[in-house]
Amino acid sequence: MPTTEPAGRPDGLPPALAGCRDAEDWFAALRVAYDPRVLDVGRLHVLRLFGRELEAIDRSDPVAVRNALERAYRALVEAGPLEHRLFKVLADRAPGQFVPVEQVLIEGGEA
Repeated sequence: MPTTEPAGRPDGLPPALAGCRDAEDWFAALRVAYDPRVLDVGRLHVLRLFGRELEAIDRSDPVAVRNALERAYRALVEAGPLEHRLFKVLADRAPGQFVPVEQVLIEGGEA
């Protein structure tokens, strides 16, 4: 006899999360509190951290998914985006690296 439960998502997440498109959708669907000012600045970082958290859990478990989002958000709040260096542009740059304006070349090769 066929089941009447909705089919799972291809990514293994609970079907109730099917409509999530942006960071606010994920936070609302999973009922995770957040500061909109933090999310405005760090949404890509939170979502990247969340994606990494999802790799290590049972994605079909809504509680585990919620906890993963909470951990990702808390990691961003506690350390900030520069500490995580999740994106190539940040990862390639040494922490505290400073380039004096005198060393910046202007088109044509002159400082």
